[in-house]
This record gives sequence, structure tokens and C-alpha cells, in this order.
Amino acid sequence: MKVPVFARLPNNFKQVSEANVRGDSLKQDGDPLSAEFNKMAARLAGLDLTKQAKKSRLGQFFAF
Repeated sequence: MKVPVFARLPNNFKQVSEANVRGDSLKQDGDPLSAEFNKMAARLAGLDLTKQAKKSRLGQFFAF
């Protein structure tokens, strides 16, 4: 087809199934699946992940 791949998500059927059954979020710190979903969402939104925004003092205490 010669169409570039937009995103590659690692297969973690167990994690996705459990989150679906429990109604939980897939987000887990340090998880490759969560990281790739984050990258894909940022790309869809047109955000540049290479530029890390510095958090304000208030942002260091709260997860905004």
C-alpha cells in the first residue's frame, strides 16, 4: 500500500481486557502501551512532545 504507519501499539491483551472488565484506565506509569497511546494522542492533537513544558511551582504539587 506504501502508506506510512501512523502508530504502533504494543500488544498487551491481558492489560486491556482487565481494564475493560473493571472499567479502569489503561494508564500506568512506565508502561509501554500507555506511553505509545500518549504519543499517538499527542500526534493526533498536533502537539510536539520533544518540547517539555516546565511546570510551575503549583503544577509540581498537583497533576494538571
